[in-house]
Amino acid sequence: MLETVDKNPTELGYEFGRWTGKRLSEHLEKETGIKLSKSQIVRILKREKHVYIWGKYSLENKQNPAEREVFKEKLAEYMRIAEERPNHLQIWFWDGAFKVAKTLRHTAPHECGFSLRVIRRRCWTKKGKRKKVKGQRRRGRVNMMGGLRYSDKKRICFMI
Repeated sequence: MLETVDKNPTELGYEFGRWTGKRLSEHLEKETGIKLSKSQIVRILKREKHVYIWGKYSLENKQNPAEREVFKEKLAEYMRIAEERPNHLQIWFWDGAFKVAKTLRHTAPHECGFSLRVIRRRCWTKKGKRKKVKGQRRRGRVNMMGGLRYSDKKRICFMI
Protein backbone atom coordinates (compact mmCIF):
# COMPACT_ATOMS: atom_id res chain seq x y z
CA MET A 1 0.00 0.00 0.00
CA LEU A 2 2.81 2.44 0.86
CA GLU A 3 4.45 1.85 -2.52
CA THR A 4 1.12 2.35 -4.28
CA VAL A 5 0.29 5.64 -2.55
CA ASP A 6 3.62 7.10 -3.68
CA LYS A 7 2.80 6.34 -7.34
CA ASN A 8 0.65 8.51 -9.55
CA PRO A 9 -2.67 6.67 -10.21
CA THR A 10 -2.39 7.45 -13.93
CA GLU A 11 0.76 5.26 -14.01
CA LEU A 12 -1.45 2.34 -12.99
CA GLY A 13 -4.04 3.05 -15.68
CA TYR A 14 -6.55 5.07 -13.68
CA GLU A 15 -8.17 8.25 -15.01
CA PHE A 16 -7.98 10.10 -11.68
CA GLY A 17 -4.81 11.84 -10.58
CA ARG A 18 -4.74 11.40 -6.78
CA TRP A 19 -5.37 8.71 -4.21
CA THR A 20 -8.14 8.88 -1.63
CA GLY A 21 -8.82 6.31 1.08
CA LYS A 22 -11.70 4.84 -0.91
CA ARG A 23 -9.73 4.62 -4.16
CA LEU A 24 -6.79 2.97 -2.38
CA SER A 25 -9.17 0.50 -0.74
CA GLU A 26 -10.70 -0.46 -4.09
CA HIS A 27 -7.30 -0.74 -5.78
CA LEU A 28 -5.83 -2.91 -3.02
CA GLU A 29 -8.88 -5.20 -3.02
CA LYS A 30 -8.49 -5.66 -6.77
CA GLU A 31 -4.73 -6.32 -6.50
CA THR A 32 -4.58 -8.45 -3.34
CA GLY A 33 -8.12 -9.64 -2.73
CA ILE A 34 -7.98 -8.15 0.80
CA LYS A 35 -10.80 -5.71 1.58
CA LEU A 36 -9.96 -2.81 3.88
CA SER A 37 -12.30 0.07 4.62
CA LYS A 38 -11.27 3.60 3.72
CA SER A 39 -10.97 4.45 7.43
CA GLN A 40 -8.60 1.50 7.94
CA ILE A 41 -6.51 2.73 5.01
CA VAL A 42 -6.40 6.24 6.49
CA ARG A 43 -5.38 4.91 9.94
CA ILE A 44 -2.57 2.83 8.41
CA LEU A 45 -1.31 5.77 6.36
CA LYS A 46 -1.32 8.07 9.39
CA ARG A 47 0.48 5.46 11.48
CA GLU A 48 3.14 5.28 8.75
CA LYS A 49 3.63 9.08 8.95
CA HIS A 50 1.63 9.98 5.82
CA VAL A 51 -0.54 13.10 5.70
CA TYR A 52 -3.32 14.28 3.38
CA ILE A 53 -2.22 17.78 2.33
CA TRP A 54 -2.34 20.16 -0.62
CA GLY A 55 0.01 19.30 -3.47
CA LYS A 56 2.60 21.86 -4.56
CA TYR A 57 2.19 23.30 -8.05
CA SER A 58 5.18 22.76 -10.28
CA LEU A 59 6.08 24.21 -13.65
CA GLU A 60 9.26 22.13 -13.98
CA ASN A 61 7.73 20.09 -16.80
CA LYS A 62 7.51 23.30 -18.87
CA GLN A 63 11.13 24.37 -18.31
CA ASN A 64 14.07 23.54 -20.53
CA PRO A 65 17.20 23.43 -18.31
CA ALA A 66 19.61 24.06 -21.21
CA GLU A 67 17.70 27.13 -22.43
CA ARG A 68 17.45 28.40 -18.85
CA GLU A 69 21.25 28.25 -18.38
CA VAL A 70 21.87 30.06 -21.69
CA PHE A 71 19.39 32.75 -20.62
CA LYS A 72 21.11 33.19 -17.23
CA GLU A 73 24.46 33.70 -18.96
CA LYS A 74 22.96 36.30 -21.32
CA LEU A 75 21.27 38.10 -18.43
CA ALA A 76 24.53 38.27 -16.46
CA GLU A 77 26.24 39.82 -19.50
CA TYR A 78 23.39 42.35 -19.99
CA MET A 79 23.56 43.31 -16.30
CA ARG A 80 27.31 43.86 -16.57
CA ILE A 81 26.84 46.13 -19.61
CA ALA A 82 23.96 48.03 -17.94
CA GLU A 83 26.16 48.79 -14.92
CA GLU A 84 29.00 50.05 -17.12
CA ARG A 85 26.83 52.10 -19.52
CA PRO A 86 23.37 52.80 -18.02
CA ASN A 87 22.45 55.23 -20.84
CA HIS A 88 22.88 52.52 -23.49
CA LEU A 89 21.06 49.58 -21.91
CA GLN A 90 18.21 49.29 -19.43
CA ILE A 91 17.07 46.07 -17.82
CA TRP A 92 13.45 45.72 -16.83
CA PHE A 93 11.98 42.91 -14.76
CA TRP A 94 8.43 42.09 -15.82
CA ASP A 95 6.09 40.04 -13.56
CA GLY A 96 8.90 37.87 -12.28
CA ALA A 97 10.16 36.97 -15.77
CA PHE A 98 13.18 38.83 -17.09
CA LYS A 99 12.81 40.98 -20.19
CA VAL A 100 15.52 43.19 -21.58
CA ALA A 101 14.86 46.56 -23.20
CA LYS A 102 17.56 48.43 -25.09
CA THR A 103 15.90 51.82 -24.59
CA LEU A 104 13.07 53.12 -22.46
CA ARG A 105 10.87 53.41 -25.55
CA HIS A 106 11.51 49.82 -26.57
CA THR A 107 10.23 47.76 -23.66
CA ALA A 108 9.10 44.18 -24.11
CA PRO A 109 6.17 43.64 -21.72
CA HIS A 110 5.31 40.18 -20.56
CA GLU A 111 1.93 39.66 -18.97
CA CYS A 112 0.86 37.45 -16.11
CA GLY A 113 -2.50 36.86 -14.58
CA PHE A 114 -4.63 35.32 -11.92
CA SER A 115 -7.12 32.58 -12.57
CA LEU A 116 -10.52 33.18 -11.09
CA ARG A 117 -10.68 29.52 -10.09
CA VAL A 118 -7.76 27.22 -9.46
CA ILE A 119 -8.44 23.52 -9.10
CA ARG A 120 -6.31 22.46 -6.19
CA ARG A 121 -6.22 18.94 -4.85
CA ARG A 122 -5.07 17.36 -1.64
CA CYS A 123 -3.19 14.09 -1.82
CA TRP A 124 -1.50 11.55 0.43
CA THR A 125 2.23 12.01 0.88
CA LYS A 126 4.95 11.21 3.40
CA LYS A 127 4.99 13.66 6.31
CA GLY A 128 7.44 16.52 5.70
CA LYS A 129 7.23 16.26 1.88
CA ARG A 130 4.85 17.58 -0.74
CA LYS A 131 3.92 16.02 -4.02
CA LYS A 132 4.12 18.25 -7.07
CA VAL A 133 0.90 18.51 -9.06
CA LYS A 134 0.04 20.30 -12.27
CA GLY A 135 -1.94 23.49 -11.76
CA GLN A 136 -5.20 23.40 -13.72
CA ARG A 137 -6.91 26.74 -14.07
CA ARG A 138 -10.38 27.41 -15.40
CA ARG A 139 -13.16 30.02 -15.42
CA GLY A 140 -11.58 33.25 -16.57
CA ARG A 141 -8.56 35.28 -15.68
CA VAL A 142 -7.42 38.78 -14.66
CA ASN A 143 -4.22 39.82 -16.44
CA MET A 144 -1.54 42.07 -14.96
CA MET A 145 1.57 43.62 -16.39
CA GLY A 146 4.18 45.24 -14.26
CA GLY A 147 7.78 46.29 -14.63
CA LEU A 148 10.69 47.32 -12.47
CA ARG A 149 13.75 49.02 -13.97
CA TYR A 150 16.93 47.53 -12.51
CA SER A 151 19.02 50.70 -12.40
CA ASP A 152 16.74 53.07 -10.46
CA LYS A 153 13.83 50.84 -9.36
CA LYS A 154 11.28 52.79 -11.42
CA ARG A 155 7.95 50.90 -11.48
CA ILE A 156 5.06 50.61 -13.87
CA CYS A 157 1.91 48.47 -13.58
CA PHE A 158 -1.20 47.70 -15.70
CA MET A 159 -4.29 45.59 -14.96
CA ILE A 160 -6.38 44.20 -17.81
